[in-house]
Amino acid sequence: MKLWLVLLRLVVVSAVLLGCVVQREDLVASGGVDVVTAPCEDVELDVYVWEEGGRLTVRGTVESTRHSRSMVLGYVELTVTAPDGRAWATRVAEYHPLPPRRGKTLETRFDATFDGVPPVGSVVRVAHHSSPPDPH
Repeated sequence: MKLWLVLLRLVVVSAVLLGCVVQREDLVASGGVDVVTAPCEDVELDVYVWEEGGRLTVRGTVESTRHSRSMVLGYVELTVTAPDGRAWATRVAEYHPLPPRRGKTLETRFDATFDGVPPVGSVVRVAHHSSPPDPH
């Protein structure tokens, strides 16, 4: 009898946990948005965009193209433009230095989350700036 109760609890807990998993939708792969990165000779940007729980998430890495062992300084600015050309949202992404990896230049991760999801056909513009953001 006790084994039956333990198994029942395990099934119920598993069903609840699996039901609460939020699915991510890759918005670039599904054609929901396009990503445009501003040209920058000093860094390379890798950008990933997805929708999760009704929110837009943009995450990526900034890597120096100069094969430097120093951290990439600056910030990443994200602008989401609706298909009609109007700005949907703008944000300065959070910067997170990654631990050094052998034989690799130092990378910095960035991420930002926006409330809501932009209309299909929107463009996420990503620009790296070497100077600190203007506080105003």
